[in-house]
Amino acid sequence: MLSTFFTAIAGMVVISCFWLAVQRLWLRHFRETAEPGGAGGDALAGRSGCHGCNCGPAGCEREE
Repeated sequence: MLSTFFTAIAGMVVISCFWLAVQRLWLRHFRETAEPGGAGGDALAGRSGCHGCNCGPAGCEREE
């Protein structure tokens, strides 16, 4: 019973560390697009959806 609990906790720690690494790499490679302070430290804030698209209620349309 306790081993399942510790496995779950260890899994969450690993996922959190992986996400922190993604955030740090994103900031390192795309520093010019990051806001100063980074929206609470979140390097990927405001970058949801498809890349280079204008996503609205009707769906995504790629801007040319």
